[in-house]
Amino acid sequence: MAVYAGVETDISGNRLLVHSRESSRFTAAVRAVVPEQRLWLREVPLSADELAAGVTSVSGDIADWKGRGVEIRSVGAQPGLGCVEIGVAQPDRDRDALVAYYQSTVPVCVIPGSLLIPARS
Repeated sequence: MAVYAGVETDISGNRLLVHSRESSRFTAAVRAVVPEQRLWLREVPLSADELAAGVTSVSGDIADWKGRGVEIRSVGAQPGLGCVEIGVAQPDRDRDALVAYYQSTVPVCVIPGSLLIPARS
């Protein structure tokens, strides 16, 4: 079972933030290479693999949601929050439907999504 979820850098605190599921072996391995004063370990509910599967699932449903009037503008993993982040045009209106639909498979966080503007060639 995969335990790693993600990593962030805290520039102001000069620390490495490592998100993972509970695992004494993983924690020991990280502590062996990162000085304790520069490390913050945070236990989260989902691994990177589980989050990636959730992102794939939601991404595959974009056209279906569009047919229901829900405009999904972005999908991504948020390991520190333990959710798949879904950016939508109208989060206040669409949040409950998205959370209810995905609650049995993956936690989702619904946020306002920016309109994607294609780059010019």
